[in-house]
Amino acid sequence: SPRESKYICRILTGKLRLGASSVTILNALSQAFHYEDPDEVENAYNFHPDIGHIAELLRNHDPDRIMAVGPEPGIPIKVMLAERLPDISQIMQKMGDTVAFEYKYDGIRAQIHKWGIMS
Repeated sequence: SPRESKYICRILTGKLRLGASSVTILNALSQAFHYEDPDEVENAYNFHPDIGHIAELLRNHDPDRIMAVGPEPGIPIKVMLAERLPDISQIMQKMGDTVAFEYKYDGIRAQIHKWGIMS
């Protein structure tokens, strides 16, 4: 239907504007394909952030392939963003006694991928 088409296009372009994130979609795919561990699916997505690719692996009911997804040259790895907390004491409480801090510089994130052996 036209309405379904609208939302499929929004999912594909990442512009849902519904509060549904990729994790919501991954959890739904895990349930739809009866995959027992949605955390494994999310981990695979973090290494290969293509929902279509992950859906294809789930559709084929091959848990070993989901668990084997890892870094691959040419496929960008999802960036881990830090959770914001209002002050250092809350950060220390959440992380424990040993923490490291870095300055945050504005700019662009880049990943450089190289095929072959580094020399």
